Parts: sequence; structure tokens; C-alpha cells
Amino acid sequence: LLLSVSGLSEGANVRHERAVRLAGNFRRYLFASFPPLRQVNYMLLPSPVWRPLVNSGLTHPGAICVDSARQRLFVADTAAQVVVVYHFQVLRSGLLMTDGHRHVVMTSVVARGLTVDVRGGVLFAAGSFKPPPPAEMREAVLRQDGGAIAGILAGGEISEPHTLWTPSNTISGSAQNPQLFEPSSLVGDGLTVVWANRARFEGTGAVVSAPASVPAIHPERTVRPLADNLDNVTALALTPTLVFYAGAGRVYGVERHRHSMHCEGSGTDLCPAVLAQDGRTVNPSAMVWDGDGTIFVADNEHGVVLSFSSGTLARHSLTQVAVSEGIFGLATFVSVQSPGSGTSSARPGRRCVAIAALASLLAAV
Repeated sequence: LLLSVSGLSEGANVRHERAVRLAGNFRRYLFASFPPLRQVNYMLLPSPVWRPLVNSGLTHPGAICVDSARQRLFVADTAAQVVVVYHFQVLRSGLLMTDGHRHVVMTSVVARGLTVDVRGGVLFAAGSFKPPPPAEMREAVLRQDGGAIAGILAGGEISEPHTLWTPSNTISGSAQNPQLFEPSSLVGDGLTVVWANRARFEGTGAVVSAPASVPAIHPERTVRPLADNLDNVTALALTPTLVFYAGAGRVYGVERHRHSMHCEGSGTDLCPAVLAQDGRTVNPSAMVWDGDGTIFVADNEHGVVLSFSSGTLARHSLTQVAVSEGIFGLATFVSVQSPGSGTSSARPGRRCVAIAALASLLAAV
């Protein structure tokens, strides 16, 4: 199953913003999963009011992602060990509603991070084990193609996902340690995937970048660890130039195209904390870039959604967006309403986010 992420170049994103404004009024939405409520809700920004979108049929919704071009909402139901998809529409009032159909696009999988690419596929960090006995976990980044998802939505069978990155093809360095160990989150832009590890060896990156398509020869040489200052990363967000990641009560940032995993050098902090030191800790379960200039943060521990500027690695102040007790996953969506028409359409391009997580695929022997 393939879930990937939004990835416009900075120049293309600016041109796209202008096109949106010329096309008419645009509405910005924030989606979130609430496992204790067994719901996925949304807000029409800047309003801080959560409204229900999916309030039945879910056991423990975690990671979520929105395919804007097709107006599809993907939800990882971790307790049910499935990934499901809903089609939603924008009403003239600006409210959202689904068509009421819940389609299972992957079974026997505990998906902790989802992101969708421009072709409508699903890309996710995954770990698989064979049903007892024995229970042997195997971590991986897997992909389900858009064509397979379309077939499922048309009533076809669920197909096996493609295995992309595993511990065995990410071993690099003299220590021979895999760069994919226990991935906890995944983001991407169609060409590149970036995952975070929630546990790692000494030579394993806390944040790691790799091609979205695995090279046939020496794939390990294309894997680039980006940071080494955390042992447990809980959330990632990707912009055209930067990667933001969270753990141990703080949010850090690095240049996404850097070629070193080391965060200290010559007395300089190469992986700086990007939030102002006001005595406040932040413990995100998810982060998402809105495609413009903002990172939204789901602070599960404190039950709030926060935001900060995504433009630089300088210290930024946090803004509280909404009280959100029990929140876990985040996604964004932008629709365009043509003047005088009353009709809305999805903003072109990939508008998906990665949710803090990993996936565990259960494959029968």
C-alpha cells in the first residue's frame, strides 16, 4: 500500500499559491485522529472548532493522510490492524462529509505513519511478523501502488504491497548497522522518503533520507542519515528545504539535503532546536507542513494543536491553534471555491502529511 507526501518545489509552490488565489477563494482544513473517541475530525481554519468527519467504524485511529487530488482520507486503524480509506466532499457551506463507504486497502497491518503521493498510492513505514508461533518482527518501508488502490475501490482484491527499504538494504558504514531499525514516522515528496527511528544502533541515524524508488545496485549507498541527536523520534515534517523532527520534549530541524548525520561539529549545533526556550516542552505525536509557511504540531501529551513558522531553522514562537484532548494524527487539505459558482475542488498537488508512526505488517506464512 503506498502512502506518500506532498512535495512541491519552493518555486512551484509559490506559483501554485498565486494560481489558487486567482482561481477563487480557498479554504484550509486541518484533519486529526482522536483514538480515545474513535473518530477523525476536522476544522476549517482559522476556526478552532473540531467537527466530526468519521465517527463510526474505527477502533483505534492513529496515523492519517489526505490525498487532496482525489479527496481521499486514509486512516490507520491500529487496533483492527487495517488501513482504510474514505472519500469526502466539500459542501457549498464549506463543511466536509464522507460518502459513508469505508474501504479496507490493507489488512493485518499496524500502520504508524502514512503519506500519499501524486499518483494516489500509499507509502508507509512498516514492520511485519508471522502469526504465532513464532512472532518475528521485520521492519520495512512498504508501498501499495495507486493502481492497486483503485482496483480495491472498484471491488477488487487487496494486493500485497511492495517492499522498499528494510534493515538488510540500508546497512552502511563500518559498523554495519542498518539505517532503518525501528521507524516511527515517514514523510516524502515523490522522489525522496524520510523516516525516523524510534530506536537505533549507535551508527543508525535518528532521521534518514532515501530515494522513493530503491536502486537495483548498491541501494545502501543512496541512504543518507540526517541526524544523530535523538534515540526516539516521534514525529516528522518535510518542507522543500528542511526536515523538522521531534523527540525528548523538543523540536529540531536540519537541512534536508545535508550529507552528514552528526549534529555537533566545531562547537556548532548543526541540528538546532527550533522552538523558543520559554520553559515549555512539546511532545508531538504528529507534525505536518501546510504547503505554505506553517508547521502544525499535535501535542498529544498536552492535548493541543500548536503551530510555528516553517521558513528557517531559527528559534520560533509557538502559537496555540486549538485545544485537542486525545489527538494523535494530523493532515491538511486545501479546497478552492470559484467565485459565484458555489462549487469547490481540491487544490492541485499533493497535500498529505506524515503522521508520527510506524507500521507493522502481519503476513501469513
